Amino acid sequence: MIYNHVKHLPGVAEAFIEEMLVKGIVSFSMDELTNQTGLSVSAAKQQLAHLGGLIRRVSPRQQYFLIVQPEHRTVGVPPIEWWLDDYFRWLGRPYYVALQSAAGLYGSSHQAIQETQVITNVPRREIIVGRIRLRFFTKANTNRTISQELPGAYAPLLVSTPESTVFDLIRYANEVGGIERVVETITLI
Repeated sequence: MIYNHVKHLPGVAEAFIEEMLVKGIVSFSMDELTNQTGLSVSAAKQQLAHLGGLIRRVSPRQQYFLIVQPEHRTVGVPPIEWWLDDYFRWLGRPYYVALQSAAGLYGSSHQAIQETQVITNVPRREIIVGRIRLRFFTKANTNRTISQELPGAYAPLLVSTPESTVFDLIRYANEVGGIERVVETITLI
């Protein structure tokens, strides 16, 4: 990349972030930053620390970061639809937006939930980043559930189909508010 001749100068991480934004990318891993800029991990961490509110780590234990543009500062992070697919590619795990979150994308907005519900194939702890909450549900055969990319989305985002959403809602009824809430949600899809 363009960084080879300036890899030790201050501001290389910031230039990398600006280039990502120009490409429409709002997330990156430490490996991407160090590989593309030539910075060492410690130099990259130091430069990221100086960027303050422009960068947000998804989870304290992970080296995956979100770029927070001024219009997203009140929420603390860019919209989840813009980076969730990249995050799961980085994790190397299958996923899809599911349950009440998927139902809401299909028009069932009876009660707005304050979290994004995601199904993946291994147990994961809830993530709260900025004002966004990700709640994970586990299904061993995640890859076999029929999902689709959300049409017209800013970035790729896998969502269970309406039919798969109904099956998942019934399967996880006890974890999403009971069968009565599931019935309310299903009737609005």
